[in-house]
Amino acid sequence: MKIKFKIAAMLAAVALFSTSCNKAPEDLYGGGTGEEGTLKVTLELPPAPDSKATASTAKPITTWAKSIKSVMVILTNTSGLILDARTVVPATTADIAAKTHVLNGIATGSYNVFVVANYGETGFSYTATNPAWTIANVKGKNISALPLNLATNTAFVATANETGHRAYGSPAEVFVGSQTGVTISADATSNASVTLTRAVSMFRTRIISTTTLAAPAVGNDQVNFANVNSDIRIRRVANAVNLLTPGTDNVVYPTTRPATDLVYSKGAFNTANPAAADYSNPTTMLGTGTGAHKAWKDVMVFPGGHATRLSEMFELIISGWAPIGYIPIDEATGQPAAALTAPALVYWIATVQDAALATDPGKVLARNQILEVDLYVNSAGYNRPPGPGSYGNLQIAISLADWGNISNVDIIM
Repeated sequence: MKIKFKIAAMLAAVALFSTSCNKAPEDLYGGGTGEEGTLKVTLELPPAPDSKATASTAKPITTWAKSIKSVMVILTNTSGLILDARTVVPATTADIAAKTHVLNGIATGSYNVFVVANYGETGFSYTATNPAWTIANVKGKNISALPLNLATNTAFVATANETGHRAYGSPAEVFVGSQTGVTISADATSNASVTLTRAVSMFRTRIISTTTLAAPAVGNDQVNFANVNSDIRIRRVANAVNLLTPGTDNVVYPTTRPATDLVYSKGAFNTANPAAADYSNPTTMLGTGTGAHKAWKDVMVFPGGHATRLSEMFELIISGWAPIGYIPIDEATGQPAAALTAPALVYWIATVQDAALATDPGKVLARNQILEVDLYVNSAGYNRPPGPGSYGNLQIAISLADWGNISNVDIIM
């Protein structure tokens, strides 16, 4: 008997979906009578909220072709045991219009339906006990035992204050949604509506101003943030996510985020506005006139941070390439160091602690949010990255916006 699984992907601010696989699950996982039915699933993402007063409105553009690379539909029983799983080929159109596809071979029974996008993209690591997500690897497991762990960033080289630090790359832009209590009946169509929401956040850093000093002194306006050796460290980050834990959000992050865990991004800051093909309102990224930004960089992270607990606050460290003759601050003494005899990196550090607009209680940066950090570079910077808990030369004000909008952070360095 033939069974259909129809999936309609309806997107507002984002996109998803396509088809594959028609083999009925074995009795071991089916829990049914051998009869089959049809399930119609509508996937959607919530529209962007009303605009907030923000410093920029440059937003990554989302289309099926740009944003969605892999999709898996997972069906479980009420205990979370995975009874069936299907991969779906995403659409490749440059739009966010609804897409409808059919899956065959769903055994009759009651299911919780989970949908995950971009689970198979670069950014995660796997082991023998936590293998890559494939149909064979997920079926028969409990859905709560399917974490995505960040991959180690091999470009990171620990400095004197970073012994034992674990540096990770950015996660893929993962989306997840679910609906519980979906019943598949023989020769009938069942409907499910799944809203897909990002399980990641964006940490945006923009450098606003630098200080010019009279000759022969070398001001920090001579620091080159567009050098390929420049980097960003974001400390106290979550290094994993369980996308499919049953609950309101179906997303769980590690509650312990040590200062020795960081997302590391090496490479030049951008000194030009992003392309219109990639961002909406691209010219607002750097701005114009007085107060225009000099450089920017977007880094994908998992949510985190805290308003009051130092042990959970994000620490942001940026670096730029300083020329010969530049005098940084000696990180060990807090006094001016010797003038550089060769170009080298200098570093600035700040904590992110204003959670006035945080969506999640106690969190500064929630899922599906962009945190925009504006850096006013007024000090000389350190000769090496300060260790965790070393605060003092940046002041931050923070606002948040949903992914469709932009939040803003002011930092005086």
